[in-house]
Amino acid sequence: MLASQSVQWINRDTDDHTVVSDDVFDTADHRGTDQLLPGTDSNGGQPGQFVLRFDRPGTFVYYCRFHAHLDAFNQPVAPGPRGGIQDANGNFGTPMMGVITVLGGQDDN
Repeated sequence: MLASQSVQWINRDTDDHTVVSDDVFDTADHRGTDQLLPGTDSNGGQPGQFVLRFDRPGTFVYYCRFHAHLDAFNQPVAPGPRGGIQDANGNFGTPMMGVITVLGGQDDN
């Protein structure tokens, strides 16, 4: 994407999710991002939404704090003793993370 554009996250899942910046790798100037996107079960049947505008070229690495890291069995492990929603087998579902690369505008050769 180009600087000055926005990204919109839409959570159509029934469970809550988050967009959390991985500040170690963030060079796109959005350190400290920690946004809850409510699931439809906790949001009156409506999907949670979040928009973030990127004005600076760089990289934005993000993850869901409820579904962040894999254990030795490749199952997501939520941080903290109360984080995440487990199934009957103690698993947390699919890990959710991504990387956004923000490029300079056409005048920024």
